[in-house]
Amino acid sequence: MEYQKKHLIKVMIVDDHPMVRKGLSSFIMTNKDLQFVGEASNGKEAVDLCSVITPDVILIDLIMPVMDGFSAIDKILKIHSETKIIALTSYHDPQLVNRAIKTGVKGFLLKDVSSDELYKAIRNVFEGKLVFSQSTKELIHHTIHETQAIDTLTSRENEVFNLLLEGITNPEIANKLHISRATVKVHVSHIFGKLSVCNRIELMKKYSILLGK
Repeated sequence: MEYQKKHLIKVMIVDDHPMVRKGLSSFIMTNKDLQFVGEASNGKEAVDLCSVITPDVILIDLIMPVMDGFSAIDKILKIHSETKIIALTSYHDPQLVNRAIKTGVKGFLLKDVSSDELYKAIRNVFEGKLVFSQSTKELIHHTIHETQAIDTLTSRENEVFNLLLEGITNPEIANKLHISRATVKVHVSHIFGKLSVCNRIELMKKYSILLGK
């Protein structure tokens, strides 16, 4: 009994779909060392409820009405920094993953995760570990690689790079940065080489999602 009291993990669920909340709550209640402490149907409800029940771990969807998961996570962690949050979503989108990580989640899982995987994720996150699905790990690795490539750009190349992502033409870039068109062309060539792309279309496809442009 003492072991269960010491290691009981209070879990809260945030999802706008009633059936998802019902399924997750049932799962939590079947595990003796997990305690279902509450649920919310949107981010605003989650922020309000979190102040009342102070959960150890929150399973939260990212796309919800009223207030999305990102805003809720940001508000919750500003007040309850000790709370561990796992993003549980149906969408495996690079932009969602990056935004979620930046907001401070300790885990990112897809909703098709198995019961065993979800249980282990809750325990590991509670113990201070980071937990991500295998597909998300691959995406993070890819993101880190692309980010490192961006870091090789010079200050001026980075300025040109950001303008390229905005769809601005070489002459317009020259005017904005007060440099010659020939100089812009040289910078663009260097950028393409460093980032391993062949043209503007490939550049925007590869990096716009990564940077949330």
